[in-house]
Amino acid sequence: MNGAFEFLRWRSVQLATVLLVAQGAYYYTRIRSVEAVPPVPALADFPKDFEEFKFLQDGVVDPETQSVLQADDVLNRFYSRPQAASPFNLFVAYFKTQRRGVRPHSPMNCMPGAGWLWLEKTFHPIRVNGLAEPIVVNRHIISKGNSKQLVLYWYQSAGRVVASEYSALFYSILDSARYNRSDTAIVKVTIPIERTDEDAEAAAVKFVQYTFPHLVKYFPV
Repeated sequence: MNGAFEFLRWRSVQLATVLLVAQGAYYYTRIRSVEAVPPVPALADFPKDFEEFKFLQDGVVDPETQSVLQADDVLNRFYSRPQAASPFNLFVAYFKTQRRGVRPHSPMNCMPGAGWLWLEKTFHPIRVNGLAEPIVVNRHIISKGNSKQLVLYWYQSAGRVVASEYSALFYSILDSARYNRSDTAIVKVTIPIERTDEDAEAAAVKFVQYTFPHLVKYFPV
């Protein structure tokens, strides 16, 4: 009887252990399934004027575009700059999570669909206040008919600025595994080229330098 009793005790302990492990795995999965989404202020509260760059108006994101974009918050603003006839655009799209397969759409894919051709594609370092090293962003020149524009854009989240789409995806997977978060934002500045490429680039870089200290309050780096 003692042997049978010991056997039953062992089986009970084994069963209890299995149940506890299963229960722990269940609750761990439940906890991990809810991402750690950091609090982010509403983009509507983003400052409007930056030195010589003056706010003109908010752009409209139509329902069709939003249904494709699926961002949790969007900033779409137009600004004026000295000695320029055409306004330029600041666009920010914020995503709380990428686990549902929703992530920023690369301008590399969106702009050609709107009829723009890529003339130049490079990376460009920009020195900003508060960081020892410059941030590196995409610098592209696009054209459609007689119009040319300079585009600076990057991905910003989880303590970093990333230019490459592939690197942004890699870090998203890494941060999801390490920190249980996959939030991200894409920031894009688009300036019409009215005189020279260099003139548009200088204005775009200066605008980024003015706005970046405010962007890090939303997406710390």
